[in-house]
Amino acid sequence: MVATETLEDAISGNTDGLNSWRYLNLLPCSTELERSDPSKADLLYRQALNENPGSYKLWHGYLLFKTKQLEGKSPGDPLFKSVIASFKESLVFMHRMPRIWIEYCTLLDQQLFITDTRRAFDKALESLPITQHHRIWPLYINFVKRDHVPVETAVRVFKRYMQIKPEDAEDFIDYLHLNNRIDEAATLLCDIINRSNFQSKRGKTKDELWEELCDIVIEYADQIQSINVEAILLDGISRYADQQGRLWNALARYYVHLGMFASARNVYDQAIHSVRTKKDFVEVWEAYTNFQEKYLERLLEQDDLTQEQMYDLQIHQASLEELIKDNGFLLNRVALRQNPHNIREWQKRVALCDQLDDPNSTKEEVFNEAIQTVDPKQALGKYEDLWIDYATFYADIGNKYRARDIFEKAVKIKELKDMRDAKYDLARVWCVYIEFELHINPTQARDLAKRASGILRRNLRLWSLYADLEENYGTFASTKAVYDEMLHNKTATPQLILNYAEFLEEHQYFEESFRAFERGVTLFKWPYSVPIWHTYLNKFFTRYGFKKLDRARDLLEHCLEDCPSAYAFEVYLLYAKLEEEKGLLSRVHQVYSRAVTKIEPKRQGDLFKIYLTSMMKLVDVDKIRDIFTQAIKIPDNKIARDFYLSFANLEEELGENERAREIYSNCSQMCDPRIDKEFWNLWLEFEQRCGSLETIDDMLRIKRSVEAIQPHIT
Repeated sequence: MVATETLEDAISGNTDGLNSWRYLNLLPCSTELERSDPSKADLLYRQALNENPGSYKLWHGYLLFKTKQLEGKSPGDPLFKSVIASFKESLVFMHRMPRIWIEYCTLLDQQLFITDTRRAFDKALESLPITQHHRIWPLYINFVKRDHVPVETAVRVFKRYMQIKPEDAEDFIDYLHLNNRIDEAATLLCDIINRSNFQSKRGKTKDELWEELCDIVIEYADQIQSINVEAILLDGISRYADQQGRLWNALARYYVHLGMFASARNVYDQAIHSVRTKKDFVEVWEAYTNFQEKYLERLLEQDDLTQEQMYDLQIHQASLEELIKDNGFLLNRVALRQNPHNIREWQKRVALCDQLDDPNSTKEEVFNEAIQTVDPKQALGKYEDLWIDYATFYADIGNKYRARDIFEKAVKIKELKDMRDAKYDLARVWCVYIEFELHINPTQARDLAKRASGILRRNLRLWSLYADLEENYGTFASTKAVYDEMLHNKTATPQLILNYAEFLEEHQYFEESFRAFERGVTLFKWPYSVPIWHTYLNKFFTRYGFKKLDRARDLLEHCLEDCPSAYAFEVYLLYAKLEEEKGLLSRVHQVYSRAVTKIEPKRQGDLFKIYLTSMMKLVDVDKIRDIFTQAIKIPDNKIARDFYLSFANLEEELGENERAREIYSNCSQMCDPRIDKEFWNLWLEFEQRCGSLETIDDMLRIKRSVEAIQPHIT
């Protein structure tokens, strides 16, 4: 009480001083004082505000004091009017203070004064700077969303709010939807979808918003008036290529909800012939068939059908049957819409025609469409297949004249300007054309082959076919001319050389056959000439044997001239056999000596065995020793060891035991006693036969020495 009296004295001495009125700060905090004498507190506040009307703290304290007096009071209590009047009075001075406006609007809202509350919010927005509006609008929106506020009022407020916060449009849409303002909700949703800069605060994508719009316009189709649903969905179809199936179905369902079944059917038909992916096609096709089935069920459920309904029933039944029957064609058309230059898809479409009652006329239409549609430069697949299949189609149905016309167009198509950079296997077309004529007129087929080979002078496949035709239907001279032309043009293969030589041989022109071989080995180098040389040598020696020695030598020398070591073994054996039969012993030795250095190392062991076997009866022992000396030097230790043992046996047979012992000793360095026991047993047996205790001891000493050092030798 002493402090209070002191402050009152200060106020009486200085009523204009704001600090003196801090005494009032005690009043709202003193519940006992408020209850004991609220009129005194009110009087003091009024006195202070009269002296300091621009004090926010005084006004806020006063309004808080007045508001607390409303606790426990009914809305009809006169005190409410007094408090509201105080708020209005404060706002004359405090209209820039958002806190006062918030408390004022909240108080009015609690009283359910709809008009007064709306006007208070509007006045607050007018009075406060726009930077403070964010504190008012959330309260304003929450107020208008209350059940007791008329929808029209709320819609108008929301529209004003959208000018400030367009990103909250989804809240407005939800409100409109909840209050059955479907047309306005759909219109606003359509608007935000079309905004390129709109970002959903709920994280929804444009596709999800489109889906929401579709659901609304379909479910409430009869309430949509302000927007063109068909135009919107068609725009979405053109805009969202990956959602076409779903959007087409949405448009059809929209018409179904309106009861416009004919329009729905037209939409499905348009969709079936417009979608560009298999996924969309399946989605639309299933929806379309389901629609047709349900529509038929509705008609069949009716007891008495009118003539018009019966007609409608028949039309829908036929439509459904055709839809199911044409599934393959429709799906194929989807693939062709994706890429009209896909040859494989056109071929599939032709194959589908076999299911029809009259496939030939439809196939003809498909081929004509394909030829007109496919761009050769963009063709996916073999463009010539289209022409070949087209001509073959006419050939299969017996229309050979039309087939010829197509083939003639096909073989001339490469001359077109548009085909210069296109991939087009003209030779294949010619080959099929020739084979077609072969079944009708072989002579005409030969003429075609001649004509084609004059155009494609270096095409092997075409020349091979030409040669086969001449062999079977031409003369010897004409066939020979074809083969000679191939060799001249260098379009032959080793197999064609063999065919030519065999052809000449069959007609007893042996020397001509050999000349063909010669031209072949000149044309093809090793290793491509291997089959030619192999056949050439076999044919030559089969005919002449070893009679023409000089010519045979020249032939073999020619063969060995550039012969790789991998193929030289058999040739040298043949050469050696020739010299053994008709030549000189010295030449035999020369051939084998050359062979040893020219063949593959892995075949040297085989060659030395043959060499030794051949020379054993023809030359003296010194020559044999020279051959063995060469043989034991080959890289393969296992084979070299065998030659060592054979060499030692030879010396033993000749009574040259010391030579044999020296050979065993030299060979021992490559024979580990723990592994190659056979060698050491053979040496021991030799010493037991031809040696003494001293030589046996020497052998055992060498064995121990080799055994000691062998682990270190790898």
